[in-house]
Amino acid sequence: MFLNNLTVHHEEVTYKASTDFRTKTEALRRKQENMAYKKIVESVDATQKYGKINHMENFGAELRVVNRQLISIVNIVITVVGAFFFGFSGVQFAYPHLHLDIATRFIIGLVPATIVFFADLYFIIKNMTEDDFGEEACAPNVLSFKEMKKND
Repeated sequence: MFLNNLTVHHEEVTYKASTDFRTKTEALRRKQENMAYKKIVESVDATQKYGKINHMENFGAELRVVNRQLISIVNIVITVVGAFFFGFSGVQFAYPHLHLDIATRFIIGLVPATIVFFADLYFIIKNMTEDDFGEEACAPNVLSFKEMKKND
């Protein structure tokens, strides 16, 4: 009846966007594409700096690490050389009546130098693991003074 006679009337609406609107939507589209690209390549380079790295950013921390490493190397060299000369010349002072030749004294000097070298190497490797993992790297069954102090 009345509803059958009704028809839907469509007006053709043409939307004309302003130039300001078009520039803003283009800027937003580019920004969204950049964000999507950064999300894709995030696992490749987490810093996303691509050659714009400030090399002086952590210079102080890196200098302290290098200084600590150089001091440990100098310490190793001094202790190993000292142990060698202790064995090399200590035998001559302790047993002057043996009249040992240079080759024998050299071999006797190598024994304590080798022992000291491997002891230093052990402590360097131990300190490297503590530096990498922090204090949690210590075994839980090892007694530490910090834990003893907490229990008091």
